[in-house]
Amino acid sequence: MFGKEFICPVCHKKIPPHEVALFFGGKDNLMKIHIKDDYVLVHFECVEKYNSVSELVKDITNGEVDLSYLEE
Repeated sequence: MFGKEFICPVCHKKIPPHEVALFFGGKDNLMKIHIKDDYVLVHFECVEKYNSVSELVKDITNGEVDLSYLEE
């Protein structure tokens, strides 16, 4: 977790280690999205442009993962 370099899959900017540490310490500065057997961290401001989490997941996986069935 803490040796891994995180890059926001929406804006493609590196997430600094101190932001990751704050997130895992309990601060709500990022969003953790589970995809298959892994997860990504996304900036809150990057998430805001999506109408749903399934739309976000579909976009960052290039349509490979579709979770829209969970929203019905």
